[in-house]
Amino acid sequence: MENQMQKVRNVIKALFFSLILISCSTIKKSSEKTDEVRKILVTITNYNMVYYKTIVQDLKKPIESYLKNYLLKFELCSKDIDSNSRKISKEEITFLKSKFKNQNIVRLDRLNPKLENLTKTKGKSKTSFITLPIVFRNNSMAIYYSYTANGGGFNLLQKRNNKWEHICSNTVWIE
Repeated sequence: MENQMQKVRNVIKALFFSLILISCSTIKKSSEKTDEVRKILVTITNYNMVYYKTIVQDLKKPIESYLKNYLLKFELCSKDIDSNSRKISKEEITFLKSKFKNQNIVRLDRLNPKLENLTKTKGKSKTSFITLPIVFRNNSMAIYYSYTANGGGFNLLQKRNNKWEHICSNTVWIE
């Protein structure tokens, strides 16, 4: 009887330590992605005046509703971008939809207090309203949605030499 109890304790200990290890690796992956998002936000805010809170909808529609194959064609990108980087697969669209659907409004100044060009004024026509970027393709590509008073669309970024670069945009609507 005592031998069986010891076996049960050992199994419980093994399960407990396994859960801790899994939890730690999940936290590490999550923080790595958050670090990438912070780097991307620095890139975005370097060339845009951005509203300090993210968006989850545009024109009273959730952002994921705009994720359609024809709205994610980045064929007009620069010719120095290889054509495979510009194509978003159906599987990636499904992944992106789930990520955009699960986004909440986030204060960018709290996520990364060092961001420049953040504003709390909504009325300026030069202000961009953005979603959090979503990283995909093994942290080599990212996409986010933005709009200004003149239109909205998806922006594609690529990581090159450990830096994020805006490579292309595709308009969803224009005024």
